[in-house]
Amino acid sequence: QPTVGRSRENIRCTGEKQFDRSCVPPRAMINSEIQPTYHATYNTKETMLELRFIRENIELVKAKTAKRGMDIAMLDRFMEVDQRRLAILGEVESLKNRRNTVSKEIAVFKQNKDDSGAAPLIDEMKQVGVRIKELDEELNTVHAELDDIVMSVPNLCDDSVPEGNDDEDNIEIKRWGEQPEFSFTPKPHWEIGVEQGFLDFERAARISGARFALLTGFGARLERALINFMLDVQTTQHGYREVLPPFLVNTPTMTATGQLPKFEEDLFKIKDWDLYLIPTAEVPVTNIHQGEVLDEAVLPIYYTAYTPCFRSEAGSYGKDTRGLIRQHQFNKVELVKFTDPESSYAELEKLLADAESVSIERGDDGCRRIVAAAELEHLDRCDGWDRVDLLEPVRLVHVEGLAHRGSHRSDVALEGPRVRSTEG
Repeated sequence: QPTVGRSRENIRCTGEKQFDRSCVPPRAMINSEIQPTYHATYNTKETMLELRFIRENIELVKAKTAKRGMDIAMLDRFMEVDQRRLAILGEVESLKNRRNTVSKEIAVFKQNKDDSGAAPLIDEMKQVGVRIKELDEELNTVHAELDDIVMSVPNLCDDSVPEGNDDEDNIEIKRWGEQPEFSFTPKPHWEIGVEQGFLDFERAARISGARFALLTGFGARLERALINFMLDVQTTQHGYREVLPPFLVNTPTMTATGQLPKFEEDLFKIKDWDLYLIPTAEVPVTNIHQGEVLDEAVLPIYYTAYTPCFRSEAGSYGKDTRGLIRQHQFNKVELVKFTDPESSYAELEKLLADAESVSIERGDDGCRRIVAAAELEHLDRCDGWDRVDLLEPVRLVHVEGLAHRGSHRSDVALEGPRVRSTEG
């Protein structure tokens, strides 16, 4: 396995294990203990590709950003700051060329012992050095502002995503099963759990505060069984490789998946450490190949992971105040794929089918697939599907496409075309 370098300079390293691929299907290779050859390059943070894309497609980016209900004034500011950045780079390049030319002239004067001819040029070069330093400092400020703007620009949602800002604007794609009918009014899960003695909110509140749950007996066994069941289905039937990632991650990892900087208030940060509790298993799993250049031959890569998840639920005051919906801590089984851009949507559909199969193949009643409205989507997604239980408004499965942004912020690329990640 390659060792990640500590230096901020570009470090190239290679991990290799040779084996015969001729008799091993690609997905099986990912799930085996034998790892294919790959080359990884670890680079300093680079946002030039996004800068260029925004600059060259500014009207498209404005339209897609507005579709999400966001203020596009930042994109006008982007153009102003970006033009200043280009002007600074041009001036610095010109000054450096002048310095190179004059340095040769000074050398000639020195060789001829003509100090009077060299003196004014030396004074000029001192001023050039001062100016270059000033421009470098301004360029750092400009880059910082551009980074802030770029990090606030959402991923471009797919044209199929409907406009809207609440659940009424979502589009139903399909439904399966029949919504059960009862001769009585069904009780919500929080009443059944408490009455049966396997769900305890009062003791959880004494232990940790509001928005926590204590599962005991049958409830705890059911939670563990569901986690194992979901993992077993995806690893044995659909070819995913199980991983158990860290539950604490650093700032670059949170930034790569879009939680930072915009959603910092929704996160739990560890005091005096550059570590956050993960809000979703997507965060560490999507960053497994952070800083790597993947050989296209190893794609697609399928991962599944169970993790506890932690969210402050800032801004959700008064919403879903009862039950297990908006807890500060919950469990999740995640599906993540790394694929090339050309196959990304096909792989996303397969991932969706893998997730839905847990319900469809087992005859669950009253479920549907919807496309979430643009303003309800996470800013790092290009599209999102929800499978929703109709009996009770509980989201059971959520599938999203990270597409372009996720791979770039994580600095994951192919040897050739760029890689995409899809998750659910």
